[in-house]
Amino acid sequence: MVTIILYSLNLFRNVLARRRRAGVYKYIKILSNHNYVYNRVKLFIDILSFIIDYCIEGNYWQDIMKKLKIIIAIIFLCVKISTIAVAVDEQAITGKAISIIPFPICAYSPDTKFMGGVGTIINLTPQDKSASKEDHIKIVTFYTQNKQYGVMMESSFYFLDDFLQVRCDTGIEKFPSEYYGIGPDTPDSMKENYTYKGIPVFFAPLVKVLNSLYIGPAFDFMRYSVEKYEIGGEIDRMSAGSRLTNISGMGGIISYDTREDDFYTYKGELIEIEFIRYTERMGSDYNYNKFSINLKKYYKLYSSVICGQIYTEILGGDIPFYSLPSVGGDNVNQLRGYLDGRYIDKFLTNIQIEYRFPLVWRLGLVLFAGIGEAEHKFSAFTNNPRPAGGGGIRFMIDKESKINLRLDFAYNGNDVLTYFNILEAF
Repeated sequence: MVTIILYSLNLFRNVLARRRRAGVYKYIKILSNHNYVYNRVKLFIDILSFIIDYCIEGNYWQDIMKKLKIIIAIIFLCVKISTIAVAVDEQAITGKAISIIPFPICAYSPDTKFMGGVGTIINLTPQDKSASKEDHIKIVTFYTQNKQYGVMMESSFYFLDDFLQVRCDTGIEKFPSEYYGIGPDTPDSMKENYTYKGIPVFFAPLVKVLNSLYIGPAFDFMRYSVEKYEIGGEIDRMSAGSRLTNISGMGGIISYDTREDDFYTYKGELIEIEFIRYTERMGSDYNYNKFSINLKKYYKLYSSVICGQIYTEILGGDIPFYSLPSVGGDNVNQLRGYLDGRYIDKFLTNIQIEYRFPLVWRLGLVLFAGIGEAEHKFSAFTNNPRPAGGGGIRFMIDKESKINLRLDFAYNGNDVLTYFNILEAF
């Protein structure tokens, strides 16, 4: 099946390379006879073809920096364009008003030294928000003083009056990380530094079966390699170093989402269940299962928001260490206050709450607290909890879509960790 998918992608790329986009769009328009659907599919094909041309074709690792410069130039062009107010006609593009929101990336860590980059969020806002949800495309590019880099894209599209939701995440990255062993209480002395390269691809077309309830298949793929690891260390003994591996699986998602917005919501809830089976039949080098439950709840209190999240992930089978869930990090399901990868294992639960309130002008403040744990077996939970808490500052860079830049400080009882990012933590 993977061979068929790769062959189809290559065939699709060749068609586009021969400038047959117009013909493809023509057939889509004839079949759909609906400008709204046609233009949405056209935009999706443009993004997909760009990823294929610039991220998959050829020996990308040798010329990635040249391509990264091209992508950064495109982002800066979007920044320039976004300074001009443009009214977009419904028949012109997608039936939704387009807003382009650029933001800077600036950070420092001992592993990366100085890191800089740019990002862009593209919103497609319907004229009637009560009838249809916004489409989102988030693109982030970064480069570090130690010559690490990344280009990541996350997107969510709605078709046919929200009957169909399509999620597509992909990118390329080379980034340093730290390995402390597997388990809930590994010592700091086990720390190993390594650098990984990866191409993740996630695709999920979901269909609405009831009001706010979506069900559909999910495809997850990762091409991964570990390099610059410590000779004789545990990563070396696991034979994970320098080996190019493929992680490929298929499963399904059940999602019940009553939130009014994905970026910043005042009320609503999310209940999402995901199951994916990674097998050799799907082209994977490892065979294992992943099951996760994600619960989020939001309450409006005057102009403030009180929200909470419970995230549980369970893995079983032959699992590579870099696929094990982590207590800490700054991703949407991780706990601020601990390093990404510090505590990893097969069973993970993270619980966090947050209070968000406006201050003055575009500024806001948040207070948050959480507790997480990673264990080798379910019966061992509550033996090694990892609490953390802190606060942060918000600056709203887009009032209409309520998009915030955030600066968070989290304390775990020993250390204070700093996070600078865009959008809320959950």
